[in-house]
Amino acid sequence: MPATAIKATAIKTNVLRLRTGREVKIDDSPAAIALCQQEIFRSRWTYRRISIEAGVHHGTVQRIATGDTTRPAIASIARILMALGWGLIAREGKSG
Repeated sequence: MPATAIKATAIKTNVLRLRTGREVKIDDSPAAIALCQQEIFRSRWTYRRISIEAGVHHGTVQRIATGDTTRPAIASIARILMALGWGLIAREGKSG
């Protein structure tokens, strides 16, 4: 998928779904950041590999994983989670 398509859908999307069907609202909340951190560590991939798969700078992955950034871009969180096996679901209407 082209990077522009991912970026455009990430702005309008707030739900990611794991293969098991579990849905999680993605925003800049501490819970969403903690989920991203958990998935980074669970993957056992290097920050560099995650960054290549997600199309984000490896420093971004490292700062999210270590908690050095408290408000990462939602698009970065979505791209990292998608690279780690999460699927993107777009919903029309208000979130909540």
